[in-house]
Amino acid sequence: MTAAGKNISPWTPEDDERLRSLALTDVKAREIGMQLNRTEHAVRSRAMRLNIDLRKITLERRR
Repeated sequence: MTAAGKNISPWTPEDDERLRSLALTDVKAREIGMQLNRTEHAVRSRAMRLNIDLRKITLERRR
């Protein structure tokens, strides 16, 4: 148990790769968390640490 009183599993290299691949397909952080059994905050924190951009970038063509 951690100081916060919750069981937290460490991120594995496999988790990191899954996070990278899901981020590339524009899956939202909340959905990634559900797939990895982690909170949205945990996913965003890990993505930031690994330099993974979770923001969707949309380009609109102006006429």
